[in-house]
This record gives sequence, C-alpha cells and structure tokens, in this order.
Amino acid sequence: MVPTCVRTFLRKPCRHGLATVEFALVLPLLMLVILGCVDFGRFAYTYIAVTNASRTGASFGAINPFTPATQTTWTNGVYQKVLEDMSALMAADPELVLEVSSSRIPLITEDSGGLWRVRVQVTYPFKCIVPWPGIPSQVNLTRAVEMRGIR
Repeated sequence: MVPTCVRTFLRKPCRHGLATVEFALVLPLLMLVILGCVDFGRFAYTYIAVTNASRTGASFGAINPFTPATQTTWTNGVYQKVLEDMSALMAADPELVLEVSSSRIPLITEDSGGLWRVRVQVTYPFKCIVPWPGIPSQVNLTRAVEMRGIR
C-alpha cells in the first residue's frame, strides 16, 4: 500500500509525525505560561484577601467603641474578625495558619476632640507553586488599614 502523500498529484513530501514534534516543542512553553498565570492569579487573590481582612478588622474596631476595661476584649474581637475573613485562604493552605499575623494590639491614635483612629496591619506569607528564577519563593504580603473610630 502506498502512503497517501505519495499518491497526490503534486507529490508533496510526507509529514507524518510533524504535529507530534511541534506539540512536543510547544508544550513546555505552554505549561510555563499556564503556571505563570496560575501563580499570578493566586498572588492577586491573596493580596486582595489580605487587604479585605485588614479592612474588616479596622472597620470592626472603628464601629465598636471600647473602654480601658474592655480593651482586651475589643482587641481580641478585632483579631477574630481578621481571622474569620482570612479563613477561606487559610483553609486552602493549612500549614500557614500560624503565620497569619495581625497586630495583636491595634494601633489606637487619639485625635483632637476625643476622636480616635484604629490601624490594623495584616501580614500573610505567599508561596509560589513553581520556583521561578529571580523571584523569591515566599513573599510576605502586608497591608495596613487605618479608620476613624465611630462613637
């Protein structure tokens, strides 16, 4: 039996297996691009989650006034709100649970007229899936939010 490419009128050269060779050459580059997109997406998601957690903690601290007697409970409430907001992220990577940090005592700044501000800072370590050359494998994402207290 004669191959189909020899039977053609123009007698084109046979190209059996060329698609397989091209695929084998392009596949590593394609996988590199896909993994880069996945890592960048995870980085963006984590940064947004850290920002939202610090905003949630600061808003809880700003809305709920405290007295010197209830400041410890208030501080723990701010910390709990940060942890609740970060729970989805920490569930995806349980070994990083203990590395999530918020300032245990949020910075309280006194303004004029008895007003005050609450500043909450959240730090979370982000780890890449792929060890990219020239990029550190772990980066600490830190975000601080400051809000004025509401009486």
